[in-house]
Amino acid sequence: MLIFHLKKEWFEKVKSGEKTHEYRVYNDYWKKRINKLQKDIEFRKQVLDITSTHPDKVSICFMCGYPSYDDNDKILYKVVKNISIVDGKNTDLKINRKVFDIDFSEAKDEKQKI
Repeated sequence: MLIFHLKKEWFEKVKSGEKTHEYRVYNDYWKKRINKLQKDIEFRKQVLDITSTHPDKVSICFMCGYPSYDDNDKILYKVVKNISIVDGKNTDLKINRKVFDIDFSEAKDEKQKI
């Protein structure tokens, strides 16, 4: 599971549903983490035969800052729908580089930990 520590502004946008894509710079640091997440998704689909009836099995976690793990008001779990690479100019990063576009949706149970 990927964990994203966000500033309050971005966390609130994820929480409200206004933000449904997370963008991260396409670099070695994020390539390693996202490749691991993609392998986990493929493993779950192929080996464990997890399909769209169990989307809550592949999650990412958003945290408002660095809260304690029992502070449920500052922790959200989401389901990865798709990961792609896009031009960063038209994202909230507004940079002239490639970025990962992580498309996510609501988890069945927002408090579920994988």
